[in-house]
Amino acid sequence: MAIGAAAHGVRRGDNMRLDLTVRNGARAGKRLRVGLVCIERYDVEESSSDSSTSRETREDIAHEEWTEVDIGVAQQGLSFTIPPDAPFSYRGTCLSFEWRAEACEIARLRPDPVASFVFEVRP
Repeated sequence: MAIGAAAHGVRRGDNMRLDLTVRNGARAGKRLRVGLVCIERYDVEESSSDSSTSRETREDIAHEEWTEVDIGVAQQGLSFTIPPDAPFSYRGTCLSFEWRAEACEIARLRPDPVASFVFEVRP
């Protein structure tokens, strides 16, 4: 499975067009989902019982949008709209936002293979 796009950067409010390629054709009983995910990484200060502090990086999902697609179609084009008020891509020392397009095969009793790529969302 592979996912990509002609444009590797979009503005908030614009459409992101994705190209999905499914190898090995149809797979009976399996489902496929494709989506956009914005991961927020941020630092927090943690205090321990001995009064020392340390910095720890945490991660949350700032935005995600998924759609289920037909796994039997080898080549597919999909379009997602980046919300106008969504975070833009940013890599700081204490705060970061990273946007990814992902494709996941939803399968029972085993890990889901993921194809993904990182792209930039501009203000």
